Amino acid sequence: MEPRLPEGPDVIITTGDLLGLGDHGAFSTLPERFAKLGYNVYIDADTRASNPEILELIWEKNPYVKGLSDKKPNAGYGFSGILQGKAYELTNTLGGHRGIECVERANGLPPPYSMAPKIYYTPKPPPIDVRETVIVDYSAVSTKYGRGDIEEEIKMMIGRFRGAPMLQLLHPSWVVLNQEQWVPSVYRCGSIFEYMDFLHACRAWVGSEAGGQMLAAAVRGEHDVYDDDARPEIVCKITRQTFNSGMYRFRGVDYRMTGNGNGDCYWTPSEVKNYQYHLACKIREFKMAEELAHG
Repeated sequence: MEPRLPEGPDVIITTGDLLGLGDHGAFSTLPERFAKLGYNVYIDADTRASNPEILELIWEKNPYVKGLSDKKPNAGYGFSGILQGKAYELTNTLGGHRGIECVERANGLPPPYSMAPKIYYTPKPPPIDVRETVIVDYSAVSTKYGRGDIEEEIKMMIGRFRGAPMLQLLHPSWVVLNQEQWVPSVYRCGSIFEYMDFLHACRAWVGSEAGGQMLAAAVRGEHDVYDDDARPEIVCKITRQTFNSGMYRFRGVDYRMTGNGNGDCYWTPSEVKNYQYHLACKIREFKMAEELAHG
């Protein structure tokens, strides 16, 4: 099934059943891309997130989003995850760290493709000077790491950044439960917006494959991992499944695989099965129409 642009003039983006910060970020470039093609861009009124600040940061502050719509969604996650399933198929087809590009391709958008998520937030100076500081954030909701695995990673990062000061950012308890302290210096952010202020000001960010990585990649923007002068530098600890599945890999990030001991090497998201079933139905529909035409 070749990706096609939605029939105009309105595009209604949905994130489907996906609630996380990283999940929403994967679709964050779509409003601007569609708007610049002349579409009126809306967000599905039923869109939900694991905390309301995600919706405010990614969608409400996006100048290319006209508002909410009760119409049937035709972009983003797609009906029953069909477009998301196509995006996963593309990440397994294309080389490199091109998750954002694959989402754009699955939605029928033409090149040039985006390298990173996009967030329209004007930062303020954080309460601490972090210009030479490495921000640490191994918090994650969907992924669990062994303590020894993270301790080893932090030792490697101390060497990687030649002993630069490290500051761990903690989240409110209603965002992330049971956060462990990994480095001596800690700061508890009051909101996702304060977290963004730190990302815009810091030297580097190291952490897990969760939403923090998406925010850091958005702040770094259209700079690949080989651009040593771009900030923040990003080093992300990632599970084999997430790395191999490709959706949450961005071209500005230095990835380090975790040894989490799990034998599975790929996620098997339900959207892929939905997409494959949809494709099989389309093929059958085409063949039946061909048989009917030839009598």
